[in-house]
Amino acid sequence: MILGMTQDTGIHGILRKDKRIDQMSNYNLIKETDTLKKCFKTLKGSFNGLICVISKTKKLLGTVSDGDLRRSMLKGMPLNSKVNEVMNKKPTFIYVDELKSKIFKKSRINFGKTMDRSLIIPVLDSSNKVVKLINSEKLFDTLITRKTTKNLQFKRPHILIVGGAGYIGSVLTAKLLKKNYKVKIVDKILYEKNSLKKHKKNKNFSLIKKDICDIQVQINALKDIDAVVFLAEIVGDPSCAVNPEDALKTNFIALSSMANLCSYMNINRFVYTSSCSVYGSKENQEGLLNETSPLNPVSHYARMKILSEKV
Repeated sequence: MILGMTQDTGIHGILRKDKRIDQMSNYNLIKETDTLKKCFKTLKGSFNGLICVISKTKKLLGTVSDGDLRRSMLKGMPLNSKVNEVMNKKPTFIYVDELKSKIFKKSRINFGKTMDRSLIIPVLDSSNKVVKLINSEKLFDTLITRKTTKNLQFKRPHILIVGGAGYIGSVLTAKLLKKNYKVKIVDKILYEKNSLKKHKKNKNFSLIKKDICDIQVQINALKDIDAVVFLAEIVGDPSCAVNPEDALKTNFIALSSMANLCSYMNINRFVYTSSCSVYGSKENQEGLLNETSPLNPVSHYARMKILSEKV
């Protein structure tokens, strides 16, 4: 069994929703002379996407993940840079003949629509041409007891939680770590001193004890991140009224710059929590308000939440 393993991009893939996985039209194939700009267009905002880079004879030369593209942006590489400058030249792959070996006969590989896109690898023929993609999670389940694959690890998404020590962030952190996700926290730890203490020895956990309002902290925090959950803020009307300038800096300016950085670095999953305060207060209001109710901010806090949603 011969598996080409990635050094840092992990096992990724991307499918078009309206096609079958074993059709050639599914693959994101580009040439090594293509540009980073074409890579961004090819991924179309995909989360944990993969592009196969091929030669003129259609042989696999390497792969480019959304993470590779983000790192190129941090290095300041222009969009007209060639893809061979950033591609992973030692990608994960498996030969099609190996799929016919006895080890796979006991476990049929499912190419259904519900496949986890972050766990897909290219399948090559004897000429190293891409012939299809495969669900690596089920593939590796059948191989995990073999000595040749006992040290293989899947790359789980790396999640940044801004304000992760709070009452929502600490619970979310525990749930993500339980799923073997990598979690990075940015928090000043002003209030909840021990909410993350139990995770300190977890190899998938890291903590940056700094202020997210610092632009350099934002840039450093976003390195190697796949998705962002932004929970940091001064919460509620009374707290924001005490120091409105600090509230503006944390609740809107920091959020705005963070969202723009993610856009620039092709981090396409950004979760932001809003507030029912945006609907304000109306006397004699009948029934419950919902997402279609008109906005009626009556405080500094509520106005910033609406602005942040637009950002």
